[in-house]
Amino acid sequence: MGVKCFLLEPVAKIKIDLRRYIGNSECPANGYHDNSTFLGEFDFPIPERGQYESWTDFEESLRPPKDDTRWPVVCSCGFEFKDAGCWQMFTERLMKRSDTGELTTLRDAPGGAIWRAWWYPKYWDNQEDDCLMVKLPNGHDWCVDSRASNCTMPDDRMHRCWVRTGTPPNINVDKNGFTCAAGAGSIVSGNWHGFLRNGELIQC
Repeated sequence: MGVKCFLLEPVAKIKIDLRRYIGNSECPANGYHDNSTFLGEFDFPIPERGQYESWTDFEESLRPPKDDTRWPVVCSCGFEFKDAGCWQMFTERLMKRSDTGELTTLRDAPGGAIWRAWWYPKYWDNQEDDCLMVKLPNGHDWCVDSRASNCTMPDDRMHRCWVRTGTPPNINVDKNGFTCAAGAGSIVSGNWHGFLRNGELIQC
């Protein structure tokens, strides 16, 4: 039994956390000192197709002073931040699941999530629709419409390394079409190797 896919669609809301972290530090819990607290969900328009998200001015209008008690004080390992490290407004677009209606973020979405990355540049000269992204069961993001690392036609900008058919989330990905000789349509990312068949992620 594989992982059933579902579509994520953006909604006109963002989620903001107050984050403290210290890069290049030693933390037994995270690898570096880091912690966040939830600030809230706020109405914010969806950008036009092809535009990047830009909410810096909105973030700054909400930024609490450093003595505000909502800022994290300690890392999850117990380390006290005090004045060291970064004070970050961490903002993410909220997305609605097609299967449950639940709101989530791309970072928190589980395996099987599919979304249109309208902000991604097109990989192919004949590509008309947005790049399609898939969250794999191991948490890695995979771009269906990207070029495979072992593509055998690296100078061609018309074929597809993975040929997808169907309507998201019920899509099928294989090598049936104008494609290169890379692989057999499978997906390899980190420790996960499998296929996307009829809207389901199936491990090899």
